[in-house]
Formats: sequence, C-alpha cells, structure tokens
Amino acid sequence: MDVKRLFPVLGICANLMAFEIDPKENCAIDPLEASLLVQAAKEGMRNAFTSSGKKTDARFGAAVLTTKGNIYYSGQYFSDTLSLTLHAEQAALAHAAAHGEYGIVAIACLGNLPAYQLSGDVIYPCNLCKQLLWESSLRSGLNTEILIIDENEHIIERFSLFSSMNHPWPMPRSSLKEE
Repeated sequence: MDVKRLFPVLGICANLMAFEIDPKENCAIDPLEASLLVQAAKEGMRNAFTSSGKKTDARFGAAVLTTKGNIYYSGQYFSDTLSLTLHAEQAALAHAAAHGEYGIVAIACLGNLPAYQLSGDVIYPCNLCKQLLWESSLRSGLNTEILIIDENEHIIERFSLFSSMNHPWPMPRSSLKEE
C-alpha cells in the first residue's frame, strides 16, 4: 500500500507503523521549503548559547519542518557540565513540541566555520540526536528527511532518517516478528 498517496494535500511523505517501512524511501521536500529550513537553521546557529558568547565559538544550528508546515529552529544551549548541553537538533525538536507539533517532515543541520574546523569534516547529527529523531519518527510514522548544510550554507547531502539508522532501537513494529 502506498501510504504517501493518502496525504497528497499535505505534500508529506508518511508511513504508518502498521505498514512496512522502506528505509530507502525519500521524503523529499521542495526547494523553497529546503531554503527556508537552511535560513532558519542559520538563525538558530546565530542565536546559539555558547560557553563565552563570542562569535568565534563553535556554533551549531538546526531547524525542523513539521507536518503543519511550520518551521522551528534553535542553536545549541551550552552547559558548563557539558552533559546538560542541549544540541541544536534536540532544542529544535523541543521548540516544535512546545508548540504542540510532533510530526517532523525534515530537519536541517549546520555549524559555523569554527565548528567545521573543530570536527574536521561535515557535521552530521550525533547518535543522541539521531536516536531522538528516530523515536519521534516511530511515533509520527514519518521518515524524516535530513539536510546537511556546509559552512557556506549549501545543502551538500540529503537523506532519509531511516536510511541512516543501521541498528535502530527500538525496531519499528512492522519489523518485529511474532513468535
């Protein structure tokens, strides 16, 4: 059953947990939505709460597009304990949830030049953030699209959340076998 055809008005890619979930399935958003997500993630990065508040600090930003068509964004929120630091992706998800929106169609992630120099590579969501996105996707039935943004604010990679989860926990209900 092609569940996507059930939601043509919303223009979203939807999978219901009762159906098989294809991890290769893309939930492509249109170019305008992608551009708006990039700009919102940039604003989140600009507003990130860092250890010293200097523009030269490593900053990360994320923005989420919800099934209602709204975009919520945030930067990281630094804690001196480090373990209490909120990652930009976590904060953007919490921002959407604070507005009663839980269906995440797409997320854009980026960092500033010091963040890229720190990582030495492209910045992907960490495993904690991917786990949080995974759990959100299991609840909503959406295969969230992830947009990776480079230091020049260009989309350099797009992929579905399910395709990035090689050993997810918990497994989708459709993958569990009855004994």
